[in-house]
Amino acid sequence: TPEEATELCFSVMGEKDKETGFAFSFGVSGAVETKGKQYYVIRGSWLVDNSHLSYIGDFFVSADGKEIYSGTYFQGEYTMDNVIWSE
Repeated sequence: TPEEATELCFSVMGEKDKETGFAFSFGVSGAVETKGKQYYVIRGSWLVDNSHLSYIGDFFVSADGKEIYSGTYFQGEYTMDNVIWSE
């Protein structure tokens, strides 16, 4: 589900960035299908100095929950870059 995809992002990446200490925020912004597989598009941001959210990128979580890719999603176009986690 979209909720499970978001939870997986937190599980893999944590609640906060290890280097900056900024809290992460993840939310589903859509879904795409490629190579016969569905992915939830997760918009990633972090809370900078407890003052504002800043976009850090998009993540693509497979509907089966077995992989996460980094990438970008803009105006219906997507680019899946690197696998950042897989089961």
